[in-house]
Amino acid sequence: MAWYLYKENKENLNIGDILLWEKDIHWEWIPWEINEGGVVSKNIPIGFHFGIVEDNGYFSDVTRRRGIPPHYPFLRKRKLEDLKTSPDWILIQK
Repeated sequence: MAWYLYKENKENLNIGDILLWEKDIHWEWIPWEINEGGVVSKNIPIGFHFGIVEDNGYFSDVTRRRGIPPHYPFLRKRKLEDLKTSPDWILIQK
């Protein structure tokens, strides 16, 4: 498997390829686990997004609804052509 630029390989998508948006990636300390010593935080990357290529020009991803908390995650399926921002990378098995 290897990462390829989306703009150079968008015509070669296959079902199961992984799409990555990383334009807003940054690192943030967030609570990671609770153990006998209390809450443990970890510095992790956030602000990136993944999607999975489906059939007929669709992809699926998980997001959280904005608005009143709690922000429950939900699975959505959308057409690639309807995206406002194209993915940056594709993880392709070649």
